Amino acid sequence: MYERGPMQPAEAEVLLRVWVDGGIDPHDAAQRHALEDLAAAEMVNPGGIIDRFHDNVLYSLLGLPAPSPPTDTDSAFPLS
Repeated sequence: MYERGPMQPAEAEVLLRVWVDGGIDPHDAAQRHALEDLAAAEMVNPGGIIDRFHDNVLYSLLGLPAPSPPTDTDSAFPLS
């Protein structure tokens, strides 16, 4: 199994761009490098025009249950 260190900010930006926009800015060298790193870690499948999450990452994202609202309002931090 492949182990890697913590995600770098450029990698997080690339994952967000793939999720929201379907890909990176091809003119941004840092994003291209981060995409290559994420592809090597089998987190993203570069597709030229449209990049996609690797199946395992997509499954993990879509398999998350929606968070439930807190039921104990007495212990919540005040909003103001």
